[in-house]
Amino acid sequence: MTKIVALALCLALVLVVVECSSTGDCPAASKVPSCSPKCLTDRDCSSTGGKCCSNGCNLKSCVDRNKLVQGGDKYSSSSGSYCGSTKCNSFEKCGVDPSTKRPKCVRA
Repeated sequence: MTKIVALALCLALVLVVVECSSTGDCPAASKVPSCSPKCLTDRDCSSTGGKCCSNGCNLKSCVDRNKLVQGGDKYSSSSGSYCGSTKCNSFEKCGVDPSTKRPKCVRA
């Protein structure tokens, strides 16, 4: 029984890592006006090269890679930007933590 639980936890962890590993963050749901094509995971958007993000219809739909929020953009406002779910300070940009491979606020 414990082997099954351990296997299920490992599988869940792998799925979380795969979902979080793609570059670019989803824009705010209010900025995604299109409600189609519908998706559940990023794999559903692999044919278009997009990412599965929440939309204004309280569902998820595929968003093109060029519309994703990229951290560390030199044209972004100086009031700070979001890195994953964390707001960076104005003197920070979004980078990748080399040990965890997750987005992290780093000095610009």
